[in-house]
Amino acid sequence: MPEAVVIGGLSGQLGARLLPHLTVENGWHVLAWDVRTQRGRWHSPDGSLDRDGVSHEVALKTVEGLTLRGVVALSGRYENTPFLGQAGEREKDLFAANYFAVTDLLRSWLPTLIDRRTGTFITISTRGAVEPYPGAATYLAAKAATLTLTEALTLELGEQGIRGHCLVCGPMCDEPVPEGSVAYRQVAERICHLLAEPGPTVDYLPALNA
Repeated sequence: MPEAVVIGGLSGQLGARLLPHLTVENGWHVLAWDVRTQRGRWHSPDGSLDRDGVSHEVALKTVEGLTLRGVVALSGRYENTPFLGQAGEREKDLFAANYFAVTDLLRSWLPTLIDRRTGTFITISTRGAVEPYPGAATYLAAKAATLTLTEALTLELGEQGIRGHCLVCGPMCDEPVPEGSVAYRQVAERICHLLAEPGPTVDYLPALNA
């Protein structure tokens, strides 16, 4: 049976690297899901794109004929603004982009994985969530919430056959990679691996002792 994965936040730089790994190299179908509109667009292994998009109901019917590998939440937005200089609405926007976009995606698609009693969900956090630094408190708090959510949901859903993974990444960039950073390519490859094989719930890229 053909395989598929649902991805939120595919439009960013990491998504651009991840998409060909999933479609061209692995032959999977990718549903790029927009949590704001609750619609998605299918990317096929042959490179074709469903430009009109589909509703959640229609997407579910399509998924019935596919092996759904998992759900990947790439959503996020960085902002380096001191906490006391940040307006309340800006704070809400950062949590919406870095945390609630993740929970909205998981609420839409985890029930499908649970019904099948198999599948993986993957989220993205940042090294600053576990090693905070000054000047980006709200962003780091939202990413720490995503990390904790992933750990707690993994415990909550493990008996139902669901695996959860959070990639805690240093700054992402193209190669060559400076010390303490990680290549987009490396993160994309790790996501593909975790969709296929078990791994640690919290995965540090680069490793904490690197």
